[in-house]
Amino acid sequence: MSALQHVSEYSKIPMTHFMCFGDYGNDLDMIKEVGYGVAMDNAIERVKDVAWNTTSNNNQDGVAKMLERVLNKEFD
Repeated sequence: MSALQHVSEYSKIPMTHFMCFGDYGNDLDMIKEVGYGVAMDNAIERVKDVAWNTTSNNNQDGVAKMLERVLNKEFD
């Protein structure tokens, strides 16, 4: 069981409600498991292919930018 699955079980929040960010092959399973997997702009293509959306890279505050978009309800 992954760490995210443990958090989901403990918090009673389904994985489909989680958002995670990744850029490399080690993030693939995590990106696939959650409802909102986000690839960083500098991510490898395999990560971008399975991601729900993409954002700027980590040097350009990509995580903060995506969270701001979500909080501003730019997505359904």
